[in-house]
Amino acid sequence: IGGTCVSDRRLKQDIIPLRDSLTRLLQLRPVTYIWRPEFFDISKRSGSEIGLIAQEVQEIFPDMVVEKKDGYKRVKYDIGLQLYMVQAFKDFYELFEETNDRQDREIASLKKDVEQLKQQAQNNLNGQHTGQGHVKIGASIDFNEGNVSILDNVQNSAISLHNMKNGVTYKVIIRDTTSRTYTFPDCAKAHYKPANAATKEKTESIYSILKVEIDEEVHCYIDWSTGYP
Repeated sequence: IGGTCVSDRRLKQDIIPLRDSLTRLLQLRPVTYIWRPEFFDISKRSGSEIGLIAQEVQEIFPDMVVEKKDGYKRVKYDIGLQLYMVQAFKDFYELFEETNDRQDREIASLKKDVEQLKQQAQNNLNGQHTGQGHVKIGASIDFNEGNVSILDNVQNSAISLHNMKNGVTYKVIIRDTTSRTYTFPDCAKAHYKPANAATKEKTESIYSILKVEIDEEVHCYIDWSTGYP
């Protein structure tokens, strides 16, 4: 941006911040095109260029398009567009910071869950059953024994879940030497986040399973992660 222009706050009123600049800018469609030679008297241009289509810009930024007496529309490539870009950068940075903060909180929560499950597993191995977590061998879980289960030596990719209550979230930590894609056949509909995939071998994987009954059908909403040493 070169030069200067009068911009003193004392000269202005009805000051309103720009809104949704990022969303609106993402709707713009830069294109390449060739000027039609029969309209050279109007465009004063020829050959191939890149730019925007005025009618498309007008739908998104009406203030950036003008129509002259000849009836043809022009896009104003001026400081207005640059200021929309400045606000879009700010919108993007705010979104980036919010996403980072949310991911940091989710990672911290998962780490806390893993540490708690590890401690509960150790307590159980020492014969100190806490009533919250229990260690089992194999691929079957009875949640009457507690809402948290630790599975060792699963030797099966299909894990049976028994005595789950509607609206309750259960925790399952799996310690297996083999990489497997675990499924839960007792869930008529299993909704995984992220999408279900193979675990990392020789690590621990944690599954958070929420049971919801919808039209007498069992839905399981499953958040999971893998690779814990």
